[in-house]
Amino acid sequence: MGSHNKAATEVAAHEEKTTGVHGVGASAVCSKTEADGKITTHKGDPNAHHTPMAPGLTVALFQENVATGTIDTPAALNDNDTGTCAFADAVAEYGEVDFGKNVTIYQYRQFGKVTNNADGRWKIEYWDGSWHDWVMGIATRTTADWSAWAAGPVVVCSKIRLTCTTVDGGANKSEIMELEISWG
Repeated sequence: MGSHNKAATEVAAHEEKTTGVHGVGASAVCSKTEADGKITTHKGDPNAHHTPMAPGLTVALFQENVATGTIDTPAALNDNDTGTCAFADAVAEYGEVDFGKNVTIYQYRQFGKVTNNADGRWKIEYWDGSWHDWVMGIATRTTADWSAWAAGPVVVCSKIRLTCTTVDGGANKSEIMELEISWG
């Protein structure tokens, strides 16, 4: 019963406070009336309540800037030509596309090559001031056609990288004919 009485005393003490904020001993940043007014009129920093979303990446914008990097023929990665091949023959080789501005990305797909064994692996990384893994464990594709669009988490970035994490055993290289990334 002692702890029940102590809790009742704390509740009573809280009810006596005029802070307008829940929680024993909490202090208000502004009055409830002032807060209601700011919410109604959205006064203050316009970004205080939300983060503006960067424009969605289109396939056309993804193909606009030529891929660079350490994979063989990196420009073939996003040249809108499924007849040209980019490949990695060592782990950590990559193809990178710099968008030149922040964009929002959500999904990707790849065009494969029949000489792959599907035992190679890629990951896609994104840059927001530092590199982060976006999608990992992407198998090399063994058919000369497009995969279905696959979703990754929604992120805002200014660059992406396709990085080889396991070299495919088919031709001792991980081959990709085309990569597409977009917002949706």
